[in-house]
This record gives sequence, C-alpha cells and structure tokens, in this order.
Amino acid sequence: MEFIQTVYPPRHKTLYPQVQQLEAGTYAQISDAGEIDANEYYQYYHHPEERELEDFAGELKDVFYSVFQDVLARLKNKTAVIPLSGGYDSRIIALMLKEFGMDNIVAFTYGKKDNAEARVSKSMADRLGLDWKFVEYRREDWKKWSESDEWKEYVQFAANGTSVAHIQDFPATKEIVREHPGDLVFVPGHSGDFVAGSHLPYEITLDKPYTKDEVVQFILDKHFRLWELRGGIRTNAPDVVREIEASFGELPYENKEEASALFEYWDWRERQAKFIINSLRVYEFYEKSWDIPLWDDRFMEFFKKVPVKWRYKKYLYDYTLHKMFPDYFPKPTGEMSPSLKQKYGRLYPLAKKLYNKMRILSQYHKDPKGWFGICGDYGNYLKQLSFMYDHHIFKQPSNITSFLAKDYILSINRKKK
Repeated sequence: MEFIQTVYPPRHKTLYPQVQQLEAGTYAQISDAGEIDANEYYQYYHHPEERELEDFAGELKDVFYSVFQDVLARLKNKTAVIPLSGGYDSRIIALMLKEFGMDNIVAFTYGKKDNAEARVSKSMADRLGLDWKFVEYRREDWKKWSESDEWKEYVQFAANGTSVAHIQDFPATKEIVREHPGDLVFVPGHSGDFVAGSHLPYEITLDKPYTKDEVVQFILDKHFRLWELRGGIRTNAPDVVREIEASFGELPYENKEEASALFEYWDWRERQAKFIINSLRVYEFYEKSWDIPLWDDRFMEFFKKVPVKWRYKKYLYDYTLHKMFPDYFPKPTGEMSPSLKQKYGRLYPLAKKLYNKMRILSQYHKDPKGWFGICGDYGNYLKQLSFMYDHHIFKQPSNITSFLAKDYILSINRKKK
C-alpha cells in the first residue's frame, strides 16, 4: 500500500519479506554471534535559533562558498555535467562552478521541443557561456524506450525493492554519455529545494498547538497521493498511519517549530533518501560519477538552525541567492499566502476533485516531457487510469510516477505467481 502511494516502503522495510534496508542516518552493527542491530547516528530534525535574516543570509553565503570550494577540488580534471532545469537549484550550481573558474562544464535539459523549462535552461546556459545540449522527448519515443531490454535492466538495477527507477534523466543521460566519453561527473540539484523548506504546507507554519495526528495528516496529504484509494487510507489502510507514527519515535511535535521539523524529518528519511536521491542510480547505470553539493552536511546542519518562518517557501534560500547573484535570482516577496484548502473552505474538496478529473484527461497531451507515451496511445492511457490490487481499487493517478509504482508492483506480483 505504501509503495503504491509513495514508491518507497516505510522505515526499514522493503518489498521483499526477508530483506530489510538501512534507513538514512543509521548504520548496521553485527555482533560476534551474528545478531544485527540498526543504530541511529544522525537526525535531520530542526533546533531553530532566533536570529536576524541578514545574519542567516550571511552565514548561508559562507556555506555555499565553503561547499563549492570542495566541489571544485573533487571535479579537478573532470567534466561537470549539470541537468540544468528552469529551477533555482541547478542554476546556483552552474553559477557557483563558474564563480570558481571552472570551464569544463556541460549543461543539458530535455522534453518536448521548445518547452518552457528548456527555454529558461538555454537562456541561462547562454548567459553563462556553457556548452548546452537539448534532448528531445516524444511520446512515441517513450513507448520504444520503455519496451527495450536496456530499460528493463535499468529498472531492476535502480529499484531493488526499495524505490522505483527515475525515468526523467534516463534517455538524456544515455545521449550525454554517448557524446562525451570522458571522465564525467553529473552534478544535479538534489535536494536543495527540500532542505530550504519548499515542501512545508502553509497550515504547519501557523502559531498554534499541534497534535501527532495532524502531522500524520500533513504527511498523508503531501506524500501519499500517487493514487486515490477508494474509501481513503485511514479507513482501508490504518497500518499505513501506524507506520508513520512509529517513524516519529520520541520526537516532539506540539508547536509550529516542532511540527514542521517532524514533517521534514519524515520527508528527509523517507521521500528524499529513498526516492529523490535514488535517482542518482541512472548515472551509476552508465558507470558515471555524481556529486550532490546541495545535500552536503554543511547545508543540512545550517538549515537545522533556521526557524520555520524563514524556511517556508524557501524564503531565506531565495533571499540569499538574490543577495549573491541579483541578476539571476529575483528578490522573494515573503508573502505568507494561505493554501487553496484554507482559501476555498468547504468548496475545496469538490473543486479539487473536478480539477483532478480534468487534469488527468488532458495531461497525456499536455505533458511537457511526453512521459505518458509509456502507456501507448491515448485510448490505452485511459484504460490505465484505475486498477485493482489486493482487493483495493486505485484511481485518479497523480503523475507519471503513479504508473511506474503500479507497473513495478504488478511486475513483482507476477514473478511471485
């Protein structure tokens, strides 16, 4: 159930009954008698300090320069390959590498021809004088790629019963490696947006008391939504709720600082570690190295000190980038805008349901990456908008990852039979 809704099993579990995984921040200790214990050595849980914005921004700038000084040392005599999207994380990586004088850089992006993100990427690469590559994705290509032996090998290599294979970089990485046979190091922007606070819902930033159940609901709303489960998770899958609660341990949650810290603690240990960082497997599949500077300990430790008011909507992060490179990053507004749920009140559930139905019917054609081509033609896509597993009906897929989760679960089930 958890895998279908999130693409990663909870806590130490995997999809294989006799196999467990080590969670982020833990290590295995094996006794002389052969007993294995998992011990925790790190927690990404915030202990905020009350300091002025400018003070935080100055320290964050120092962290950037400290981290990238080390990155440059690791990239010596190598070619840095940046998946340059339209977002801030890959942009700051490109800017910092250029700031330190690195010229051996290849940037790339992908998707449908002339998509909005590609235009931003090209503009940024031109301004920085980067070698830039665009890899076109078409729906018909995805059908061919997803049925190839190479794809199937990659899926098994990257998933391992603990996640799904990321598909977005797969064809582009293959093309980049083919064109640049040298010593490449891929430098993506994982997971700067999360560390900076981009996942925080508005409701968890309010100055009020919180319950453990409220934090659980924030997690369900944000992360358990790849498919709509008929009857709801709380009714049909109460074990899912108990697993989330168990993952909290003894960490507090009663005010906005604690509740937001616990929300991000779960995100760090589950989604980021098991799904986002797992996307690096695509570079390893093609036997290339990677470096993720925005996941550096120094960034993690810094943001653990930042109050939720400066993390919400990445305000401190975006403000610091603006201070560092005002020509490349606009100054953030800092508006604490309410969520759509709060804005529309009782009408929100109905409006959301109607919106989701319209979005699902249209996304096959509007998808800027052409990903839904893995389903074949539009008629076949419509047939896959719901399925049954273990007596539960799932419908209303959220995105392409919904289909990947379903396909992986069903493939494992077929092997068992």
